[in-house]
Amino acid sequence: MPGQTENSSPAVPCYGIITANSQSGLSCARYLCDTLDLTHMKVRCIVRSEDKKGKILHTLGRKQDDPRLQFHCGVDADDEASLLSAFEGCTSLLVVTPTTATRGPQTQKMLHAAKKANVAPGWVVVVSSWTVMMNHPLSIEQFEHSEKVAADLFPHRAATLRAGYFMSNFLEFGSSVRNASSIFLPMKDAHFAPVDPQDIGASAAAIMLTPPMWPAALRVVDVSGPETVTMQDVTHLLSQILGKEVQYVSVELEQGMAAMRTHGAPDWAVDFVRALIPFMWNGMIEKPYRDVEILTGRRSTLKAFLERHKAVFE
Repeated sequence: MPGQTENSSPAVPCYGIITANSQSGLSCARYLCDTLDLTHMKVRCIVRSEDKKGKILHTLGRKQDDPRLQFHCGVDADDEASLLSAFEGCTSLLVVTPTTATRGPQTQKMLHAAKKANVAPGWVVVVSSWTVMMNHPLSIEQFEHSEKVAADLFPHRAATLRAGYFMSNFLEFGSSVRNASSIFLPMKDAHFAPVDPQDIGASAAAIMLTPPMWPAALRVVDVSGPETVTMQDVTHLLSQILGKEVQYVSVELEQGMAAMRTHGAPDWAVDFVRALIPFMWNGMIEKPYRDVEILTGRRSTLKAFLERHKAVFE
């Protein structure tokens, strides 16, 4: 059964976010809530289940009756009626899909439903990935096809955010830093510009708040961090923040893949990362772009991110 939207009103500009409990979705909601004229605009958080509502309110520091927020709970990406109900009355939409093997088809179903639900006249923003450059079958299915569907369905108001390597990936190494004062990865001396996931959501929100009159400028936005680093830089920063030496240990690629499997990663994810890592060795995402800073005025450094999450490594 399609879910229900609280306090919906088609006369009010409404910024929809699916999936709103994702890192990028939460950041987009926060940015919009802090920016909007709340007497004339709404933010609709679209999620699968009612329990996600409490998480969103807690993370954003908002109350149940906050006039900024609507909630639509019970959406099912494989049920068109559910999506149509969730998108009804939305004037702009951010699409963020979970990292699963079916991510691409789910994104495309959401986009077709958004078109059928007449999400207009604002932007439809899709979170994509730098991995479209790999020409790998999974990146083509998950991201490249979705970018094309968005551009075809919304030719003058579709924007794609090609996100780089997430800073939040480093949080997965909390236990190895705590227990072994080391990070083990097959990254060699790769240079890359990691991005704070909050900046992805903030960039999406900034675009959604812009009248769709710059189709060439915002067609594809490269979302990276402001600086190029190596894993040695990462562990050096952690050493400074934690007050103890943290080392980077470069392991062979297949050792890294075996570790992924040990931690429960599915085969499709392991195969994808196996293909992805050599692109990082070759500097495919080493360039720091200024798109985030231009759109939002933010410049989130890796040091600030690690300091914010210091407790994970202690």
